[in-house]
Amino acid sequence: MSYFNEISDYATYSGHEADFHFSYNANSGGGQAFLGGRFYDENGHLTSPETLNGRIVAFKYLFRTENGEEVSVVIDDEKAKYEVKPRGNGSTSMKLGIGTDRVSPSKVVSAFMMLPPTCGVKTPSNLQLSILSANNYWLQSMWLECSTETETPTEAIFIVKDCVFGGGVSKETTDRAGRYFKLDIEKRIADIIALSHKTDAFREEIAMAIKLFADIYLGHRAFNYEECNQATKSLMELLAQDFPDVYSGITDPLSAMHDIVIKQSHENTVDAEDTSVDNEAAFKDWLARLPKANGELYSENTRNQYISALKSVANQFADTIGPFTSVFEIADVETFKKVASAIKGHATYEEFNRSRGNGSLSAGLDLYRRFLEERNPNDGVEYLSPAWFRLAAEKYVQVDTESNALYQQFQSLYAPEKLRTLSDDDLLGYIFLGVNDRSLCNALEFDAQYTQFGSIAGGTAYKYNLFYSRNEETWKTSFGEGGQRSVSQEEALEIGKQIRDALVAGADVIANHETLATVNDYNALLNELNAVIPQYITKMWFLKYYHMMFPHILPNFYNEAWQKHILCNLNIVPSDAQFIRMGQINAFVNECGISNIVFSKIIFDSIGSPKTFYRIGTGDNGIYFGEWRQNNYIAIGWNELGDLSAAYQEDADSKAIITDALKSQWNYDNRLASRKYGEINSFYSAAADTTYAVAMAGQKILAIGLVTGGYFFDEEKEYGHCRPVRWLKVFEEGKTLPFEGEGKLTTFYELKNSENICYLYSLLHGRDETAVSVTEEENVVAQIRPISFATGLSSDQPRNRILFGAPGTGKSFTLNHEKDLLLADGGEYERVTFHPDYSYANFVGTYKPVPCKDSDGKDAITYSYVPGPFMRTYVKALQNSRTDAPKPFLLVIEEINRANVAAVFGDVFQLLDRGDDEVSEYPIQASEDIKKYLAEELGGNPDDYAEIRIPDNMFIWATMNSADQGVFPMDTAFKRRWDFTYLGIDDSEAGIVGKKVVLGQGDYRRVVEWNALRKAINNELLTYKVNEDKLMGPYFISKKNLPEGEMIDPAVFTRIFKNKVIMYLFNDAAKQKRITLFGGCDEKAKNQYSKICREFDTKGVYIFCEGISSQFIDNVPEDDGE
Repeated sequence: MSYFNEISDYATYSGHEADFHFSYNANSGGGQAFLGGRFYDENGHLTSPETLNGRIVAFKYLFRTENGEEVSVVIDDEKAKYEVKPRGNGSTSMKLGIGTDRVSPSKVVSAFMMLPPTCGVKTPSNLQLSILSANNYWLQSMWLECSTETETPTEAIFIVKDCVFGGGVSKETTDRAGRYFKLDIEKRIADIIALSHKTDAFREEIAMAIKLFADIYLGHRAFNYEECNQATKSLMELLAQDFPDVYSGITDPLSAMHDIVIKQSHENTVDAEDTSVDNEAAFKDWLARLPKANGELYSENTRNQYISALKSVANQFADTIGPFTSVFEIADVETFKKVASAIKGHATYEEFNRSRGNGSLSAGLDLYRRFLEERNPNDGVEYLSPAWFRLAAEKYVQVDTESNALYQQFQSLYAPEKLRTLSDDDLLGYIFLGVNDRSLCNALEFDAQYTQFGSIAGGTAYKYNLFYSRNEETWKTSFGEGGQRSVSQEEALEIGKQIRDALVAGADVIANHETLATVNDYNALLNELNAVIPQYITKMWFLKYYHMMFPHILPNFYNEAWQKHILCNLNIVPSDAQFIRMGQINAFVNECGISNIVFSKIIFDSIGSPKTFYRIGTGDNGIYFGEWRQNNYIAIGWNELGDLSAAYQEDADSKAIITDALKSQWNYDNRLASRKYGEINSFYSAAADTTYAVAMAGQKILAIGLVTGGYFFDEEKEYGHCRPVRWLKVFEEGKTLPFEGEGKLTTFYELKNSENICYLYSLLHGRDETAVSVTEEENVVAQIRPISFATGLSSDQPRNRILFGAPGTGKSFTLNHEKDLLLADGGEYERVTFHPDYSYANFVGTYKPVPCKDSDGKDAITYSYVPGPFMRTYVKALQNSRTDAPKPFLLVIEEINRANVAAVFGDVFQLLDRGDDEVSEYPIQASEDIKKYLAEELGGNPDDYAEIRIPDNMFIWATMNSADQGVFPMDTAFKRRWDFTYLGIDDSEAGIVGKKVVLGQGDYRRVVEWNALRKAINNELLTYKVNEDKLMGPYFISKKNLPEGEMIDPAVFTRIFKNKVIMYLFNDAAKQKRITLFGGCDEKAKNQYSKICREFDTKGVYIFCEGISSQFIDNVPEDDGE
């Protein structure tokens, strides 16, 4: 347990909670400290701190990195001294001596955190530890958590939460408040690890020192006080020697190295010819057009004053704005804000600002900040060029630091060296799925913190060639020639070793290539990998592993569709080889001068997910295109097929329906019908927002547009099968594809030729000056057929209706019959059954994982909005409202009160209020998900569906067992929005009158009319004061189980009677009257359902009390019943 488990005020600092607080005596040198905190024994009782004395011989400092990694310094020495005692003034004294050299905790922490060499008092011997005596640092305070719950009972672990250092005050220590400055442990560790990836800015000796500390933090190297202390001193000397303009005196080497990296990065950016931007000229132009608050422009004299004041900063505040030499070199607004804040905080700022007259420096700084916030840094830079990516990367300044820490974390866990040395006992669980959730394969696919490095989701676990099936409790493999199969633990280990060896061997090959500059370099590397691991180099999980090990060599895109999407957007024709495509991407990223992870984030935010291009014919000489352009849609023919939605119902075989129609109406042969079905199916199913339509007349490209919504049918158009489109580019002069023959003589055909796709993207991105961009005003979706909530559909049936009654009264039968009458002239319906777990998401819709195929044709999972029955029926009703012949669309809800209707309907409840025109009287606000879905299905923009109403051609009918009113009672507000129809207990008995069955054996054998038995049981229940809602209706036994003739099969009736009637009476209607109702049974059987059923086989109706059985007195001889 922790002896220090009460947080007190003096053990809390700057938001960090700790068990206790050490306050060091700067004069102690050997480690004496004053401790604040309270001590508890194993039972949680307050105790004296002396109980620790003599128990602790091992002392461990433990630090946690930003990502939760633990790194530690352990001092285990028989000469270590640990003594705690009260001081009499409310605090506690602790003495800690470590070894003969008495290296104090202050010095251990300083060396471990790469701080300047420490000293206590300024004696000559101590001063020798410092290069200069201007600033002497020592550890003033530490906030720690402590635990003695270790494997070694004599060891204490101290988790360092925070530190404050003291030291002499001088002008170089601007980060210090008074004498002390605070140290953020987690950030410092993360920053040093990040620096280890940017060692190009330093000479080899400095780079080695940085790597020393990074390796310690990552657990790759043990801590050694003397080594780290010497490395820190060497760092300071080398930095002061190599970078005197950045580093001078005794300041933090970490801060100095950050300044050096920033300065060199800045110099590289300034030197890069294609990214240089004349910020001063741009600012002048912007300022000349900027109106003041009164609407007037700034005078030329005022503008010159502001610009002159900004230029003067270079001389007056040179140290403050370093590493920049002018404010006009700063293009990033956040960087400028920090610089401006430093300028305004300078001791000479106020006087200098007044001396410039009219506060021109203050105003100039504010205006330049506003200029940076408002300007478009991409002006004049070609879209998706390397220069454009460099500018776009300014938004992602923290990404590399965060991702580098994750790379380091992953590498510390799964580096080739780690995998290579795994024991037989550990190998399978450490690498493959199924044994534990921290395996390598699990991290690659499922660990959320690594998903930003590219997805390998989809398919089955067989893609790893080996995994453990928890369901079957065995190892499964697809390795070798045996196909998918189960294997023993021993076989799994042999297979696992071969896969591990291949993974490591590939990493060894890649490690020999520090830089790969050209595509030819990647070809050479691929040849080497094919020679070593030919069967693995196309596996996406191998490629993601290699990216995590070598993020500067391989990009984080592994999927063919993504790779081709990126390259075609960049106007780079993709290679046919997966690995070479990765090389093509990485070569471009290197040209941009940014990291792969930053590149990927820019890609996601700019061009989004992969798109498809479909060529669509526009009729002879493009005769239909003018109409399409004006009204923002595309269309295909075959109107005689009618509305295709019917062929795509849930259980329909669209291919069979459409191909049969094509063959019968157009005399297509099987081959042509199948091919044309493919084009029609593509048109109907093409995904909105990711499909580009390329309108073509012969070989000429007329326009490119984005499909924005779902299919609809307009029988009045010559081409009636339609999809809404937002036109993006229209070409006054017809363009032709590089590969002209693709899709020739087709109606709707997916373009896949890479050269063609590159060319189409170049047209979209404006690389052809003759293209005409379509404005938003032109792209307002035309009212091809406006949606109408009031269609004028006439019907005597109520729109919102609930049929209710006792079980078996024929509610569903009646509703089904009236449904057929409602839809006699057309329309559609959907049926759903409510249950206690049914929810709004089930009823209306929500985002869900749905199966799909990845670019390799393998099963995968994606997330998309999945509409519920309400939304599906709603969309169909609105689509139909565009026609001149509105039809009814019915949603049937069975057992409506089995669910919590208030929760299921949610805000849709408001829509049930219908006006005189049968349209929802009060609209509701649609969620963003619903708006987007409706726009996809109905066309237009999501904001067009901000408010929704139920149209008059949408009906909602439901059934309700009145016996179940207590399941989820409906409130009055909900009920008043429905028309209720009650079905009485005997209203439908005509359909079962005369249906008879022979029950019982021997003396109990009787001919029994089912309706008479039902009524006899109901009458008996009424004598028990059972509510009418609990009685049994005529169809309590379904009509389908009652034959057309008079006699019912005894075996069938007996089985159903036991399972439905006896069960219902026993568990529900007569639960409190079992002994009385089943009075004909043996006394021991009356309270046991199984025994009642067994007696029913023999006694038939005589299991019941005399009030029921006495109504069936005619005995049936055995032979008469045969």
